[in-house]
Amino acid sequence: MHSGQEVTVKVLPADEGHGITFVRADIEDDPAVAASAEYLRPRDRRTSLKNGLAEVHTCEHLLGALWAMDIDNAIIEISGEEVPGLDGSAQEFVKAVESSRVVEQKAPRKTYVVTEPIFVREENSSLVALPGNGGLTIDYHFDYPRGEANGQPTRQTVSLKVTRESFPREIASARTFVFEHEVEALKAAGLG
Repeated sequence: MHSGQEVTVKVLPADEGHGITFVRADIEDDPAVAASAEYLRPRDRRTSLKNGLAEVHTCEHLLGALWAMDIDNAIIEISGEEVPGLDGSAQEFVKAVESSRVVEQKAPRKTYVVTEPIFVREENSSLVALPGNGGLTIDYHFDYPRGEANGQPTRQTVSLKVTRESFPREIASARTFVFEHEVEALKAAGLG
C-alpha cells in the first residue's frame, strides 16, 4: 500500500496467553514486536509497531480482523515491514480466518474494561471511550466540511455493536479513504 514491496504474511497459532506478535522473518534472528500499545509509533495515515529492529506498518486491518474473529493468540510471520493493504479493507483477512482451522483455547479472553471515561483529542478529531455493559459498541460521527466543495458527504453517523457476526457484515469491507484533492500531497510524501 505505502511501500509497494511484495510481502508474505503467515498467521500461526500461539500458546494461550501469548497475545499477538509480529515476527520479522526477513531480518536475521527474527526480531518480534507484540501488538501492544507500548510499541505503537506515530506514523502518518497508518498504524506502526516498533520494538528494536522489529517494525511493522499498516497492521490495523489485520489486527482488527483478528480481534473481531476472536483470535487472541497468534504469531504473525511477515517478510517485510508492511502488512499488505490488499483492497484497503479488512475483508480479505476476515475471509482468510473464516476459511482457516481455528483452534479454540480454554483460557478466558483477556479484555480491557473501561471503568471511567477516556478522552483523546488531536486538532479536530476526538475519541471517547465510555464504560458500557460488556462488548464493544461504536458510535462514529464523521464530519468533513471540506468535502462540501467536492460534492462529498460531509456528515455521516453510524452506531454498531461489534461482534463476530457484525464485523464481517458491517465493518470489514470499509476501506481506508482519501479525497482526490489529497492524493498529490500523499504521493509527494511517498504514501501513494
